[in-house]
Amino acid sequence: MSWTYNGELIQSIEDVPEGAIGFIYNIVTYNVGGKGEAKEYIGSKVLFHDNKRLIKSKEYEKHPDKRTLRRYKSKRGKNKGEWMYYEDRKKESDWMTYTGSNDKLNSDIAEGVGITKYILKFVFKESHLLYEETKAIFCTGALEEERFYNDHALSRFFKKNIIQKTVDNLV
Repeated sequence: MSWTYNGELIQSIEDVPEGAIGFIYNIVTYNVGGKGEAKEYIGSKVLFHDNKRLIKSKEYEKHPDKRTLRRYKSKRGKNKGEWMYYEDRKKESDWMTYTGSNDKLNSDIAEGVGITKYILKFVFKESHLLYEETKAIFCTGALEEERFYNDHALSRFFKKNIIQKTVDNLV
């Protein structure tokens, strides 16, 4: 299943703009509950994960370019006080098959609801990813409308509280 960005299909990492670290997306589901309803979900996804691979002492001795390795002093365990070597690795995330973190959305998809995945915006700085996601959620009113799966933003603003306050103000 591919993503759509500005009317073009994004089918691999080669189709992503150079330097992008993630994106803001919108997943639209169709025929929810067999009623023909459409619901949406807004979120963000990183394209790569950074991790460290520990280099054992035998591998360190055979390593062709030791300058590419980083090191730290072990603070616990049987190697306490010894230098530990590791290499930084960048691994592509599961962004192509990702369908969001919302449980209700994923259960609807598992039941066979049709979906379309849109990339709203590519993000080039890690610090902007959370900001752009939150901005998209607030600007679309995703926490105020029932047609969105989103139930919170920043783990601080919850749909149930916002909708309840709105109902109380109307009465």
